[in-house]
Amino acid sequence: MSMKSNTLLAIIVVASWQASLLAQGKWKCGKKDPAAKMVVDIGEHQYDAWAVSEPAADGSVLVGGNTHDSGWQPIFWNVDSIGNFVPSYPGIPPGANAAHITDMNDWGMITVWTSGADAGWYLMPGGAYQQLPFADSTGFAEGLNNFANIVGGTDFANGWGGALWLFDGSGYPAPTQLDSFAPFDITDDGVMVGNIYNAETERLEAARAWLDGSSNLQIEYMGVLPGETYSDAEAISRNGEWVIGSSGNRAYVWSATTGMLPLGTLGGLESRALGVNDFGQVVGWSHIKKGYFSQTAFLWESGKMYDLNKLAQTGSSPHLVFATNINNAGHIVGF
Repeated sequence: MSMKSNTLLAIIVVASWQASLLAQGKWKCGKKDPAAKMVVDIGEHQYDAWAVSEPAADGSVLVGGNTHDSGWQPIFWNVDSIGNFVPSYPGIPPGANAAHITDMNDWGMITVWTSGADAGWYLMPGGAYQQLPFADSTGFAEGLNNFANIVGGTDFANGWGGALWLFDGSGYPAPTQLDSFAPFDITDDGVMVGNIYNAETERLEAARAWLDGSSNLQIEYMGVLPGETYSDAEAISRNGEWVIGSSGNRAYVWSATTGMLPLGTLGGLESRALGVNDFGQVVGWSHIKKGYFSQTAFLWESGKMYDLNKLAQTGSSPHLVFATNINNAGHIVGF
């Protein structure tokens, strides 16, 4: 598999029960193994991280995650290029007793899942929590793009289904129904990924979907890995070229050129891909002992899976279990 990047300076930001920031040295994709050189704590305990922005002009990144010290609630870290960070807490929606970030875009807008209130809420920087308009009384938001378009699900008149909320500059009209397609992520170009039942193969399959010029839903089935009976799609790269997810117990990466490729494991029976960037670099987790549930965070690129704990040389630092997202500068978040 060819990679488009040249030399990257990668910083890994890991929010954990004892959060850390880890920086890699410069390396050329596909030519030599990445070599880590720095670990910096960015928190104390009871944190996880799920989203990372592209770097700002000054090299800083915004990390979105959650704290569960005193009930689940979102947290942001603004992390500069040398590892200094400032946390901030946006609170939770009115009527909720807990909230959890489901996605964040590059300018800091988030979607959240809530407990104790209807689930589909969003928050724009400097504003207050707003609830999405549902077809019925319930719904949820899974992902969003830099144009503030949101995908998720709600209960329509003919039953539960996938939903697309298109931002009109001031808010959201009623959602567009996506039938039985269940979306999880959306690019700035409006390409969505998720899963749908394929009547021809009689199985649940990962799929790409979009609205054509007449606002009709178009579906592209992505198939399954050999020997598996189903697949789902977790995320799509910003440029729309790479899709990641799982098929059976195995993580995969998909492109129009390669089709669905298994990523393998780090010695165990199961792996999950959770994030991908425009260069086809994938992060997630893998079991590391056959027959056991010990697991570790991984970075996969150019056909090889790396244990992030070995790249990070974390020593006495916390064991990195999940890598949840990666941006085009190589910043990785997880816990």
